[in-house]
Amino acid sequence: GMIIPISAFANNSMKELSCLFKNEFGRLYISTYHQRPAQLFDGVLQRLSIFLTDKNKSNRCVFTTGIYRWYTENRNTLFQTINYIETPQEHQSHFVKLGTDLEVGIFSKYIRNAPISHYVGVTANPENSLYYRTAGGGYWVTFLNSEFDCISVSNKHTVIKDGIKAKEISAALNSNLFWWYYSINYDLFNFKDYMIFGFQFSCYVDNPKSELIQLSDEMEKHLRDNAIFYTINSITQGANETVTYQKFKSKHIMDQIDMMLGKHYGFTEEELDFIINYDIKYRMGDELNTEE
Repeated sequence: GMIIPISAFANNSMKELSCLFKNEFGRLYISTYHQRPAQLFDGVLQRLSIFLTDKNKSNRCVFTTGIYRWYTENRNTLFQTINYIETPQEHQSHFVKLGTDLEVGIFSKYIRNAPISHYVGVTANPENSLYYRTAGGGYWVTFLNSEFDCISVSNKHTVIKDGIKAKEISAALNSNLFWWYYSINYDLFNFKDYMIFGFQFSCYVDNPKSELIQLSDEMEKHLRDNAIFYTINSITQGANETVTYQKFKSKHIMDQIDMMLGKHYGFTEEELDFIINYDIKYRMGDELNTEE
């Protein structure tokens, strides 16, 4: 067994290591621990996984947990709550961090969809593009339908193919479902294009979902109406204007998006409730409502 960073199991750059773990060992147990609001080891600000295994390859299977978060006062009982379940791991080169049978059911429906990378275009079209940041955001990653209200090296945009509405995709990416997808797959630190465009959501050419497009417009307006502008002073770059989109204030719109997505993916009422409330205790905590 060993204690190593989450990225060993949740990052494409670690693909060879993940393949080694999958192919060279038998029964695998992987539990995962965030660094917020408390750390696994005091003073060690790391997202960590505990990896346990044996070398009996004849009994090869993978057991995982969800992502554990806790407050300092609950640390003494943390390991008493650890719960492993056997999880399917044949769909990705990395490991998927599923913690309940309900999540396995959600995952099986989710992966029937195509990744949105299929809908990326090549011709510049600012009217049909996604705008996002590859840094910051914390628990609340934000996608916009037009340019961000400040200049940053982390600002990016991607054009969507003609016949597919970028607003339909931006609505899906602004959902609680996307946060669940990102959490179970990746290291909860990096936010790269392959992580974003690996999200699986099948669109239909020239047949957009009008409800999602309307919710995308509502989300855009709400995010901009609640934006906070401030100045950051840097020794190297001087004063820079920046903006925080207080996305937690748009949670009610996110929930409406997930209700539409629930129909799209065929989620049960229980599965939809899980997605809408995923990580809610920590995401909506007052100390977590600011961007990292």
